[in-house]
Amino acid sequence: MDAAFLYAETANAPLNVIAAVVLEPSSTEPAARFETLRAQVASRLLPHPVLREKLVEVPLGLDHPRWIADVRFDLDDHVHRAVLRPPGGEAELDRYIAQLAETPLRRDRPLWEIHVVEGLAGGRTALVAKMHHAAADGVGGVGMLAALFDRDPDGKELVPVAAPPEPREEAPPSSLDLLGDAAWALGGRPLRGVSRLLRGGTGARLLRAAWTRAPGLPSAPSTPWNGPISGRRHVATGSVSLDDVRAIKRAAAATVNHVVLAACAGALREHLAGDGEPPGEPLVAAVPMALDGRGDAANALSVLLVRLPVHLARAVDRLAAAREASLEAMRLHEEIGPQLREWADLGVPALFAGAAQLYHRLGLAALHAPIHNVTISNVPGPPEPLWCAGARVASCHPFGPIYDGWGLNLTVMSYAGRLGIGAVACPERVPDLERIPRAFEASVAGLLRATGGAGAQPASSASARRAKSVDSSARKKR
Repeated sequence: MDAAFLYAETANAPLNVIAAVVLEPSSTEPAARFETLRAQVASRLLPHPVLREKLVEVPLGLDHPRWIADVRFDLDDHVHRAVLRPPGGEAELDRYIAQLAETPLRRDRPLWEIHVVEGLAGGRTALVAKMHHAAADGVGGVGMLAALFDRDPDGKELVPVAAPPEPREEAPPSSLDLLGDAAWALGGRPLRGVSRLLRGGTGARLLRAAWTRAPGLPSAPSTPWNGPISGRRHVATGSVSLDDVRAIKRAAAATVNHVVLAACAGALREHLAGDGEPPGEPLVAAVPMALDGRGDAANALSVLLVRLPVHLARAVDRLAAAREASLEAMRLHEEIGPQLREWADLGVPALFAGAAQLYHRLGLAALHAPIHNVTISNVPGPPEPLWCAGARVASCHPFGPIYDGWGLNLTVMSYAGRLGIGAVACPERVPDLERIPRAFEASVAGLLRATGGAGAQPASSASARRAKSVDSSARKKR
């Protein structure tokens, strides 16, 4: 899974995951604050091995790349100081984040950066953390970044963090060693394939599921967001009250994820309608889902394909449909998801990488119907207020990557009673991106009115039981 994000990266699609944290004003001078933040990064984040490791490619692409210690690691390559142009408002910060989103990370270094951005209006400062998706998914990235913050302004550490050990001076693996390991791995793949085919009828179950479920798989219509993308990015943000989202959840016997999907459906319906007719059929959202038993995996996730009810006019109907579509996607995933993940490991890495590059260069995204229309992620964040270098964290906004063929990503993250949304798009595909977070905020307000007023429809007991079962898997879906 980690390597897949390396293979899928193209010149127009850097697969960066970004979190923007805005700090309230502080009496500390900017230079002193930067040095304090730099010291906190060194003492609290660098114990994570992946932050001090770089990639080494296997010759001929015969096996997945390896992580090795970067013996020339220099913190100054990863922690940067920047000043926004006046007036330092939301538009200027969004433009800076967009530039980071469209710039690939250098693969001869550990795949992360933190930018301390000064010059925000009102004396605020922003921390913008950027990491390659191969190094961490959204949940893992938030978990690593959390070590940088404190629960009170005095700067007490939550857990004492030891200084990171100095990497051993050792030669990187030779090409011969890497080729030998690759040959061993390739030789074992056919045996693993036969084993998986025979083990418990895995192959038969997968084929049967594909045959019986094919008519029910979500079918994505074409939208302006789907097609080849450029290397340019726009970002936009918004936020809503988490208490409002939870009130909607309780009233409708739903989950936070169902509310997020319904709110996104309302926002995208408004965006697509514009001055013309509203959409007449559902969209398909790719919804990443965190898996149990993460262990040390950088990416421990799968993806649900969920019908997004943009075609329904009433907010309460969109919520009910989003809940049922999410449950349907989960049932299908439980049947064939584990088998697909096992089979994905049987391919030759060079074929995956070559296919992604060929898809991009030939512009194939313009020649077929999309598999899905939009990516919607929901990442749980810290519930209590946090501080960093003595300054209170005012807001957090996440930003995910976009791909050739899928030029819109919506990611939400909770923090201290708010639910922040970060939208990323190719401006050629979505020229008016800033409308979507505003429409998301309005959609949540509409859902609150609909579920709290006479128009709200009570959930059936069966729906309530299914929603409760999904809530019990909150770690998977939030």
